[in-house]
Amino acid sequence: MNQDLQNQLAVWEEFARTKRHILDRGDEEWSANKILLQLACEHADESPVTEGAEAWLQQDQCDWLWLWQMRRPEKYISDPCELVFEGHAGGISGAQQLKNGRILSWSGSDRTLRLWDADTGECLVTIEGIWGAKELEDGRILSWSRDGTLRLWDAVTGECLTTLEGHTKGIDGAKELEDGRILSWSRDGTLRLWDAVTGECLATLEGHTHVIWGAKELEDGRILSWSSDGTLRVWDAKTGECLVTIEGHTRGVGGAQQLKDGRILSWAYDGTLRFWDADTGKCLATLEAHSS
Repeated sequence: MNQDLQNQLAVWEEFARTKRHILDRGDEEWSANKILLQLACEHADESPVTEGAEAWLQQDQCDWLWLWQMRRPEKYISDPCELVFEGHAGGISGAQQLKNGRILSWSGSDRTLRLWDADTGECLVTIEGIWGAKELEDGRILSWSRDGTLRLWDAVTGECLTTLEGHTKGIDGAKELEDGRILSWSRDGTLRLWDAVTGECLATLEGHTHVIWGAKELEDGRILSWSSDGTLRVWDAKTGECLVTIEGHTRGVGGAQQLKDGRILSWAYDGTLRFWDADTGKCLATLEAHSS
């Protein structure tokens, strides 16, 4: 086989691989062969796929309406896409590969969690009512929802193993702590600590006066949280006691992280960043320059 023919076949193979999910949508009204012609005609001026479609059209055998793409690319450019995972009905919030090789994705728009075969793109499991999700160290999947619950799922079967109930409003996030417990934060203004095996609520962390936007575990095991109430708080991870309230921002705190030297850096909707002492909550510096 000469090199030119090999190159043409490579383009056809790529075209079929990257367009397969669109061809699968074919139905009685708009069959796969009609979709194939339309896509082929749109590929590129110098594409063997487009040249083949136009050669067939010149035989005057097409008896259906098709559209001419006025902005068709002049030159064919290789598409790095290897596989398309199709099934979500809204924007996808996140995805990750699981320890078993499958792909986990979740959508805050269509409220579903999906498990995919990483080799074929086939959707294996669909779980509804989800806002966010992540894999735990033991391979189970943790999800949280706007119904105020968290759930633990079998990553193979999609079976719900445990339901964690206690929050009174939607949950915006959760994570697994170093000791295996689960930390969640909610629009009810609280954080909760859970036993990851039984689903029992171990502690409720109360103090924020509005929606909690995020939380993380500090190097020493304490918990840091931040809220739309303009404050950050540091908590005892064992008892749930609020150890430090960090005040200074004049609007909601959008995020925070601990620096290598132990200080806390936060950023807020007041247009500033601030450095804080993680033990006393004292503001060490305010970084002002952003206009929004």
